[in-house]
Amino acid sequence: MEDFINRIECSEISFAFKQLKYTLNKRHRNRQHIEFLHECKQHDVIPRFLNIRLPAVHNEAKKHRIRMSLLKKELRRQYQLSNNIDLRLKFLHHFLLRHLHTIEYSILVDSLVEDTFYINWNADRKRNQKLKFLINQKERTRQQTNRVHTAPPDIIQPNEVHQFHDRFTNLSDVYFSEEEETILNLGHKFAPIPKSFDIHEMAIDIELQIRRDPSFDTLADRVLHTLKCFREKRVKVSDREQIDINKKLRGSIKNIREKVSINDLIITKADKNAGLVILKKHLYIEKTLTFFNDNNILEIKNNPLIKFSNKVNNIIKTSLPTLHKFGETIFSIKERNPQTPKLYSLIKLHKPDRSIRPITSAIGSPTHKVSKFLNKLINGIFKMRSQYSIKNSQELIKNLNSLKLDPHKRYLLISFDIVNLYNNIPVEDTLAILYKQLKDYLEANNDLNLDAIDIENIMALARLASEQNFFIFNDKVYVMKDGLPMGSPFSGPMSEIYLNFVEKLIMLLPLAQYIILWRRYVDDVFCV
Repeated sequence: MEDFINRIECSEISFAFKQLKYTLNKRHRNRQHIEFLHECKQHDVIPRFLNIRLPAVHNEAKKHRIRMSLLKKELRRQYQLSNNIDLRLKFLHHFLLRHLHTIEYSILVDSLVEDTFYINWNADRKRNQKLKFLINQKERTRQQTNRVHTAPPDIIQPNEVHQFHDRFTNLSDVYFSEEEETILNLGHKFAPIPKSFDIHEMAIDIELQIRRDPSFDTLADRVLHTLKCFREKRVKVSDREQIDINKKLRGSIKNIREKVSINDLIITKADKNAGLVILKKHLYIEKTLTFFNDNNILEIKNNPLIKFSNKVNNIIKTSLPTLHKFGETIFSIKERNPQTPKLYSLIKLHKPDRSIRPITSAIGSPTHKVSKFLNKLINGIFKMRSQYSIKNSQELIKNLNSLKLDPHKRYLLISFDIVNLYNNIPVEDTLAILYKQLKDYLEANNDLNLDAIDIENIMALARLASEQNFFIFNDKVYVMKDGLPMGSPFSGPMSEIYLNFVEKLIMLLPLAQYIILWRRYVDDVFCV
């Protein structure tokens, strides 16, 4: 705390502003996290970050007690952190009041608090969703347990027990042993215990992550102290049985890699989280190229990354005044080292032809941060959501339960989906619809004090995010001639805007009078 006070006293007032904004943001996240932990404690649920692996000798009740004690310990730690944050804020308040008028300072704090709310809006929403999921999961587990204990033994038949699919599917003609299949069934997130641990590499990785933090010096000292204690107290694995298991695991993993390499196989994920799939590499490439041919995706000779990145940088610089109104800076919106997006394919095991679902990894691409900003802007601030769209199946059930039907009439239930949604969205039409909606917002409810130039800047960023339609597959560069970029965070809101427009047109048709209920989840529609 003394170092923090000395740095503030010796710095300019602009640095104190930055520290105030950072500390208010940190206080918001800290309070939300404390509230989340209290809710978990009240509902007797364990957050995922506390679901650590415990020895098998403990029963489930004891494991739960241990995790609850860890939750209470985390609460105490967060309260200590809250006290430190409050001390920093108190000093910053006194420091800034010495340099600013009371009214100026009040306006500044109110503005920063409001910015903090908008910046953390999406994270707060996700945290609430996690809490609801944990509570619902506990309730489902309790209901299943009650059904198992209350059902008579003679009613439960073996063929009524639900069988989950394997976590690994072999579509090749290569044989894998039972030990190898056991490892593959553990899924793509499994990793054996490492033989060695390089503490210096970890120190470098941590430093890269915390370097941007305003309190880097203090954090660096704490991390250095923690790593030194870890190195001094580290205990090597001495359990002979565990060492033998690790050796067998590594041997089996080595055999899997050799078989994949020698037989020209590829390991990928299945669609709908259905585990791992192994198939011949040439079949994987053929299926993906067939999708390219059917959707007007063409190969190009030169990678447009550098030219496109320069265009992105120029538009971001032009749009900075608008970005500042939403709490963004050139560092938060610009990729320092942009990479070309990479495409991979998921195998649809539930389809007879084993077709593919292409996925583009756009993280680190030139417009990834721009797309995330636009996603937050449209969904979180402007709230451009269709009245016919639903968030999940629970909302659909609620709508169906509230539906009142005439028992003397006959009704038809229809369900259908949109084929290759992103590829079939007309970009120019969607941008025109977005522009009109932004102008309507400007005229009707301009809470953010936007002007016509801000709308033009937002549209320039939206057009920019829609133009990043190139990617790498099999060491070649391809470009999409039609539709929205796959893997872009902005493609979802754009498709939602266009589908909302189409649905409104459908409801103007003469046949729309016979539609009792129309609900859509992304690209799946249910109609009565």
